[in-house]
Amino acid sequence: MPTPADCPFCDPRARWREDLYIAETPGAWLYLCDDQAFPGWSVAIAKRHATDLFDLEGVERAQFLDACASLRRAVRAVAGATHMNYASLGNVVRHLHVHCIPRRPDDPHWGAAPWPHDAVAPDPDRARATIARLRDALA
Repeated sequence: MPTPADCPFCDPRARWREDLYIAETPGAWLYLCDDQAFPGWSVAIAKRHATDLFDLEGVERAQFLDACASLRRAVRAVAGATHMNYASLGNVVRHLHVHCIPRRPDDPHWGAAPWPHDAVAPDPDRARATIARLRDALA
């Protein structure tokens, strides 16, 4: 199991591009995912090193879940999603994070899991606009 010293998410700026940063909450850092196969796909990263939701307790867990819920509301509104997929797998990076993946009936993978698919790099202009809208929705 990784320790905070070798975990790429303990300092998300080391892993995530600054141009994908959305916001910081008491429980999480919020980023636009570097895969936009589902436009608006975003990630909440726990502020403390934990590998599982149930490693967090009390206020800390509540703050993380509040961050996930806020991100979900914002992503759903901005992406026009009719459904949301959530993923907290930890198979690649063993640091608690939750993917909020917006789904719409017109997406090419509707009716199927969001994986596997060909990754879609975010268009810089579209990413900036999406992040601005997500920030407004979070405010």
